[in-house]
Amino acid sequence: MESKQERIKRRNKDIRTSFEKKTKAQKKWTVDAVIESIATDFYLSVRTINAVIAYEGIYK
Repeated sequence: MESKQERIKRRNKDIRTSFEKKTKAQKKWTVDAVIESIATDFYLSVRTINAVIAYEGIYK
């Protein structure tokens, strides 16, 4: 069974992968629109998604 830390790392990796895919697929979308879409998909706040993508704070 995965530990909480491993699940968070996997989630963060999935968020970054999703960001890359959506940015490439939705070229007309702004970065903010892509981030809002990912936040909805992962049930997280926009600020959390921004932090994960930017490797800020605890999301390194």
